[in-house]
Amino acid sequence: MSRIGLVTLADRSPSALSERRGDWIGDRHRVMTILLRDEGHEVVSPSLAESLASADDVPEIVKQMDPPSLDALVMLIPHWADPRVAAEMVHALDLPTALFAEDDPDWGGAQGMLRCSEAVRAAAGKWGRLAPRFIGQHDELLSWVRAMAVRGEVRRGAVLLWGGPRAGDEDRVTVFRGRTVGEIYAEDLAKLNTRADELEGKRHAKGMIKWMVKSGLEINHDREIFTPDIWSHQIAQLDAARERLAEIGGGHRILAVSVNGHRPDSPGPEETFGPLLAMLPFGEGPEGPTPVVPTTGDGDVSTLLGAAMLGRLGLRRPPLFGDIAHVSEGAVIVSHPGGMALWWAAQEHDPTRAFRRVTVQPECLGKRGGSWGYLGIEMDTVTCVQVGQRAGAPAVAVGLARPQLLRAADRQGITWGAPWPVVKMGGNFEPRAFAERAVSDHLLALPGVWVNEVIAWAEAEGFDVLELGPFTPWAPRR
Repeated sequence: MSRIGLVTLADRSPSALSERRGDWIGDRHRVMTILLRDEGHEVVSPSLAESLASADDVPEIVKQMDPPSLDALVMLIPHWADPRVAAEMVHALDLPTALFAEDDPDWGGAQGMLRCSEAVRAAAGKWGRLAPRFIGQHDELLSWVRAMAVRGEVRRGAVLLWGGPRAGDEDRVTVFRGRTVGEIYAEDLAKLNTRADELEGKRHAKGMIKWMVKSGLEINHDREIFTPDIWSHQIAQLDAARERLAEIGGGHRILAVSVNGHRPDSPGPEETFGPLLAMLPFGEGPEGPTPVVPTTGDGDVSTLLGAAMLGRLGLRRPPLFGDIAHVSEGAVIVSHPGGMALWWAAQEHDPTRAFRRVTVQPECLGKRGGSWGYLGIEMDTVTCVQVGQRAGAPAVAVGLARPQLLRAADRQGITWGAPWPVVKMGGNFEPRAFAERAVSDHLLALPGVWVNEVIAWAEAEGFDVLELGPFTPWAPRR
């Protein structure tokens, strides 16, 4: 559970309205506490923090709050307050901080917050400069708090690179490890294959195949690239991966996995690892619900971090990962060899609905294994995200889209990647602008509107932020 600090500033100067003012401040503190708790956060607010008016109380509040255990601070300013106290509190806690005032005209909260914010931005270091300001915008505040909670989860968690990082990304492991994410593990896929060899043919692997076929999965073998023996081994890889995920991590929970099956220095034949890409984010198995672990491909370290972040926002709804295959006026096509998250085939974890939309067939690149192909369906708004670099600096690009229904006829004329899964993102995308703003060759997407959360996370991590397109993908063009 995330831990959010809450400090309410107060004014104790003598006034004919002192009693009513104190009641107002106390009421606002209680309401904010309930608001944060209802969102699932643990609220940390010592008694001195419920009505802070003197800088003398700051050291004791800091001691009781234990800043390293907190994900963020909400500073509530219901009335006029001493700006020096606000700046001292933010500086001492050294946490991501949001300033909030109610829009009630009776007590001048907006004036108090705006006056304090200037002092905070001038004297409270990084988090003072970045502190967002809200006036009565409860939903926007909660979005920011949610982003900071997710940021804390990612920093306490870990990501896993099966097959290692892609060429040129090795330095990003050093840059992000212990800063943006708690730990980055890398493991050779040969170890996964060794364990798969031990599991292949055992009862659970056979039961998994039987369950998939019974649920409607279509499987088209050939005599070389995707034989029944290769298929059996790939399912054993899935079992091996789930076993290994339960073992790795120690104090760090694995939040997302990259599968890089085509490093030139990897031993053995290149493989697609389709079941890992498709099924690790799928929340059902033969025995019932399974953990949802977001997957990415190709060893792209930056995108893997983005998948971990989006995975904590979406929880049981996994982010989509894919290559940007095509950009046209109003649409972006996303695809990936081997497979993409199976959830996106039917927008749910029901195997009888998802598997019936999938055909597993030989990989067209000549790799060993099958590709889990499906055509995307129409969905409500999704948030599209790229995490990469711009002019050598970490960057995030974000926009909104609506996935569109694809039919079999839409595959006609596709030579490169014909057996791969395909999702079409419809929105206000324009090829030239997209090319200028894109920061990666990969795209992530998450159901729902998460623009505020993504931007807040990116800014807190010091990433540049760009818009992939206007945030009204369904608006008619003028």
